[in-house]
Amino acid sequence: MKQLRDMDSKTIDSTTVKIDTSTILPQLDSTGVRVAVCNAIMLGIGIALCLAIKKESAILPFTLGVISGVFNLYMYMKILKKGLTKPIDNMASFIMSRYYVKFAIIMVTLVALILLFKMNPLPLLAGFTATIMTTIIAMIFISRKEFE
Repeated sequence: MKQLRDMDSKTIDSTTVKIDTSTILPQLDSTGVRVAVCNAIMLGIGIALCLAIKKESAILPFTLGVISGVFNLYMYMKILKKGLTKPIDNMASFIMSRYYVKFAIIMVTLVALILLFKMNPLPLLAGFTATIMTTIIAMIFISRKEFE
């Protein structure tokens, strides 16, 4: 059993799963770039929509919400990439501990934008949520291409 841990493998239901970081990490980079492009397009559409409905005051909070969302995803990717290089025994605890720190940073950022800088919370949270939804939709299309 000691040899399995040294090989970065994990036993799940009597099946050994090997994590090949040499192929996973470059795929994460290219996927991250594609998702960032999708989010940039979504930002442009969101700004155009704000202008179309004559809500120019919503452009800055919406943009800051998108930036916060993209930063959130960037931190996810960094945590995941570093976590994949950790030994199997420490991987889950490493990722979860970093996740909570990331969550706190994002929450402090959003609260500061709302309370200290008096940003309208609706477009701010709309931008943040739009980033998450765009990422989910982009990942569905990317994964469908991968498995065709």
